[in-house]
Amino acid sequence: MPSYGAKPEPYIILDEHTNVWHGLSLRATGIPTAWSILPVYKNDSITMGAGGPLDGFNLSVDGRKPTLANFSSFPKPVIGVHEFDFGRGISQTQLVQPYLDHPPFGAVVLSLFVSKNVKMFADVNNADLRRSAVVLAIVTQTLIFVLALLVTRRPLIGIIASTVYATVPSYILMSRYALLENVMSPLILSGTILLILARSRLEHEKTDKLFNSLILLAGVFGGLTALTKLTGWIFILGSVILLYLWKFKLKQILVYAIPAIFIGVLYFAWGFYLSPKLFMDLLLLQSGRDFIGSINLLITFFRISIFNFPLDGWWIGGFIALLFIPRKKEFLPVIVLVVAGLFSALGISGANYPWYFIPLIPFMAIAIAVFFHNLAIKPTFLSILVTFFVFVSSSFYWGYGVFQKIQPFMIYRLMFLIFVAMGGFWALARKTDRYKNVWYLGVIALLIILAILNRRSVFFILTNWGKLPLIYTPGTF
Repeated sequence: MPSYGAKPEPYIILDEHTNVWHGLSLRATGIPTAWSILPVYKNDSITMGAGGPLDGFNLSVDGRKPTLANFSSFPKPVIGVHEFDFGRGISQTQLVQPYLDHPPFGAVVLSLFVSKNVKMFADVNNADLRRSAVVLAIVTQTLIFVLALLVTRRPLIGIIASTVYATVPSYILMSRYALLENVMSPLILSGTILLILARSRLEHEKTDKLFNSLILLAGVFGGLTALTKLTGWIFILGSVILLYLWKFKLKQILVYAIPAIFIGVLYFAWGFYLSPKLFMDLLLLQSGRDFIGSINLLITFFRISIFNFPLDGWWIGGFIALLFIPRKKEFLPVIVLVVAGLFSALGISGANYPWYFIPLIPFMAIAIAVFFHNLAIKPTFLSILVTFFVFVSSSFYWGYGVFQKIQPFMIYRLMFLIFVAMGGFWALARKTDRYKNVWYLGVIALLIILAILNRRSVFFILTNWGKLPLIYTPGTF
């Protein structure tokens, strides 16, 4: 099976390389250098064609390597065009310095697990590129369990949610990418968990030092989210709204907001310090991004539109499950942050890129867990059919059907009839405690089977990457 560094292809989203290179250059000299295609750099550059030789993780000019000490007198921006092989042959790549497209924190995190033997950008192999993302996925899985447990007070829902995140093919594949959104996810979850713990103390009238420390630390995580990517500001706003809805006092909200804003604003201070004109031009350019429209959400709803990605019903199911989140006060953190995530993607044209929805994946996993829990205790005809058409069909297709030379359509039909019959039974029959207990255990058994099939699906998808039967319809090729 291909390693996490090989699939999905690391040359499809060059932002992966940019993010890690950005972090490496910061850690090496303090001066950010990376790949960018934004036209502002060329427009503002006074050294194009006269400088930009690659020196370690930075671009030098006239034999001088940039440092924080000499950068005030250093030409900026500097552009250098160099050749790299990202996995499909040599290509010319434009490096810019200072790189200010994104805030620095997430890039530093994504570069932490790069081998110490790496001395220049070209030395970064694909495993180095994504090693931090794999570690972040493990942290995210743990935090999903904690958040689900705090919201629902049911350990089983936490176990289901973390298992869903760790076994669903699309979630696993998206978590492999060295993208800033995969840094944002654990930061958002950590901040939310701390705010829920603070609210619990508020309900018990324990507004002590620990209470304030929880809010303050949540604000730190919020600020780091904004220092990872500008969309993090929307999650800060979402958290402030959440505190307001929870009836926190203004001074308590400020305990969260002040550190969050202070840390987030460091990016702007950093950009203006390194190159005021360039940074202002970049801000103006990126603020002018158009709203493409909600049709992009529908496209992303149905599938991850990245080259070679499989059609995974659990990705669709995650969005559907969000619609089934109970409208209860304990689910308010999930609801508010889901809305914030959707707004951050749609409101700033992020819906053009499916990875903008990565911060929603933990909440999708929790929503799916709640969906199956409700299926187990309060099944309806609709929820049973959704389970078959979305979750069961996907897992059965990728975990069993693709292994057969001919798709087992008779089994599909039989399963469909069984689920319709079960839906009809729960819609019409009298529900005794005995039936309820058997049904509950049956849903748990179904989840275990689906988790096994999903794990099998991941192995199949990665082994057959690039030659996948993305979907089979009789009469088509």
